[in-house]
Amino acid sequence: MIILIYGNDGYRVSQKTKEYIKIFQQKHGAGLGFKKFDLKEKIGFEDLKRFFETSSMFASKKLAVVDNFFNNLNIEKIEEFLKKSDIVKSQESFLLISESQIKDIKEKGKKLLDFVVKKAEQKQEYKSFKNFTEAKTWLKKEFKDFNIEDSALSLLFDAFSTDTWRLASELKKLNSYKLSEKITKADVLEMSVLEAHSNIFQIFDSFFEKDKKKALYNFEEAIHSGIEEGMLFNLLIDQIRTAVYLVLGREKELDCHPYKLQKIKAKLKNFKKEQLLELYDELAEIDLAVKTGKLDYITAFEKIILSI
Repeated sequence: MIILIYGNDGYRVSQKTKEYIKIFQQKHGAGLGFKKFDLKEKIGFEDLKRFFETSSMFASKKLAVVDNFFNNLNIEKIEEFLKKSDIVKSQESFLLISESQIKDIKEKGKKLLDFVVKKAEQKQEYKSFKNFTEAKTWLKKEFKDFNIEDSALSLLFDAFSTDTWRLASELKKLNSYKLSEKITKADVLEMSVLEAHSNIFQIFDSFFEKDKKKALYNFEEAIHSGIEEGMLFNLLIDQIRTAVYLVLGREKELDCHPYKLQKIKAKLKNFKKEQLLELYDELAEIDLAVKTGKLDYITAFEKIILSI
């Protein structure tokens, strides 16, 4: 029997593969009947053939889990082997093909993939989610034990939707920091999203270094990459507000993760206390102008950068 698990969502391909392995081992044991193969290895294909062709006194069922099935130097031999062997119809031998490097498959491999899709008794394709609405049900199920706001989950998805491995990793990191507490949008902004968009870090770095030209350039790059102007504006205000509280010695009043405070403290050497206080007063006026529609986010952001 052929089982095909494939798609460009590597995390879900991997999770589903592990699920199949676990079920097989629970039913038939984890001994001689189970083995993993990488067909990019020099003798990977020969080892796979030998595994299925050699009978065993100790394993009535066999499961081979294979990587790089469609991206190796033995494509023609593999297809010939599948056609001549009884694996396609067998209820004793299971060939589980796990493939997440779909975009790297060359022409011959694509032909083999088409053949396997037709012959596989079980198959599941995992494509990247199109939007948060589509991903939400899976996220809620996969991370059901995590206490996280929907807005925080949505922000994480926006930042890491093209890399589900990173999305899962960031969720686990946030959960380990917050433990039993609820993960908020602010937590995501402080500890995850800024790292996801290097341009945001570069804006803040150049701002606190008083490099107006570089700050404006990085701001424009961030906008062109699709980051929301409103988010950038609010993040900069939040960074400056945190900096002001730090220089005033009011750190205890800040509801911030130490990770964020450490980042901002390292940037304060170029600003005197009086300058930051003046800047903060000016920010209040700019923020009011934005909220009353007198200034748009982009103009407001540029005005702040040019004021340093």
